[in-house]
Amino acid sequence: LQALEACPDTARLQSKLAQVYIARKEYARAATALLDVLESNPDDYAARLLLGSVYESKTNYVAALAVANWILETDPASSAAHQMAANAYLNTDRKALAIQHLRRLTQMDRDNIVAQNKMGMAYVDLGEYVKAIQVFNDILSRNNTDSVTYYNLAACYARQGMADQAAEVLSRAIALFGDKFVAGWVKNPEFDTIRSSRIFAALTEDLDKSSADGSKIVIEPEKQGKDK
Repeated sequence: LQALEACPDTARLQSKLAQVYIARKEYARAATALLDVLESNPDDYAARLLLGSVYESKTNYVAALAVANWILETDPASSAAHQMAANAYLNTDRKALAIQHLRRLTQMDRDNIVAQNKMGMAYVDLGEYVKAIQVFNDILSRNNTDSVTYYNLAACYARQGMADQAAEVLSRAIALFGDKFVAGWVKNPEFDTIRSSRIFAALTEDLDKSSADGSKIVIEPEKQGKDK
């Protein structure tokens, strides 16, 4: 602040000051400092990204989306801007628009499992279960140890009332991550639609017993349905 008093037009100092404000969670002051930077240098990419992150921290997703689109106008391949736009759309319940940016992220980086899972869950929320299952299975074909994907795939099946398929995915997760790790999953509301099914009831009962006595369980569904 003392340096800016002596030389108020220094964009570099304004950016540094904004970073200090962000660290102190003084987001309104950080936004003001970054807007000053961009007023004198609107092409400052780093300042745009910082401003977008500030708006995200303030949950001002409309402003964050505006910044993301501003960046994408000049840099359509900016992964940070696509991520910002996707988050803005997801947090304003515009899943279909978020998918466009999440797909772009996964095209640029096939190993971006976070973006792929978000895309899969966006499809689930839109009721496009076939596409969601394809996304989750694609992740597991390349990384079969991602616990989030197992949970999302099982929950996707559960939303459709496909108890056998959900139990099969959960059984695979149990084999990888252990009974106690998966036991917490089945208590979540996503599985309420299949809670009364025989196969799921048996799985949860065995999980409860395993948690109590420390034994290892293996669940084998009576029949395996094909992915929708």
